[in-house]
Amino acid sequence: MKKLLSITTVISIMTIAACGSCFAGTLDADSVNTVPVYLTTPGIEIDFTISEKITMTATAGTAEATVTDLEITNNSTMGQIEVQKLQATAKSGWTIVSDTSDFANMAADSKKISLVSDGHDFSSGIKTFADDEKLVNATKTVNIDFTGKTCATKTATASGHVADVVATIAIN
Repeated sequence: MKKLLSITTVISIMTIAACGSCFAGTLDADSVNTVPVYLTTPGIEIDFTISEKITMTATAGTAEATVTDLEITNNSTMGQIEVQKLQATAKSGWTIVSDTSDFANMAADSKKISLVSDGHDFSSGIKTFADDEKLVNATKTVNIDFTGKTCATKTATASGHVADVVATIAIN
């Protein structure tokens, strides 16, 4: 399921244009006359959808987890959006630890996970993309892939909220 978000911005531009040839006959050739020109553009509205949930699935006997992609779709017919940052925050007593941690020897039920995207380990903080690195063109979709690991549990867990991932999106 996806949530629909909108970003709306209104741009108003005022410029002064030099207009020496607008007035004929009575002004000196050296005269400078200006006329204000107002330009108003309609509001720019870019709608996009983003995955509501990322699912992390582990198999008994291994620390490796399968993590679904974060899918961002620009539903607009014109304009780009840009993913600027990703932040992961652990929830419900879980902790995000380094992907190089020794998951095989962690205590069962220690509630530790790793989360990595584009080579960035979220145990080190926020992932900031370079300018124009993660552009989503009009009517296009960008997938951001993740990998992760988790510690052993004493009982199977069918579902649990272990972390929130927040994406910062801007109009490019």
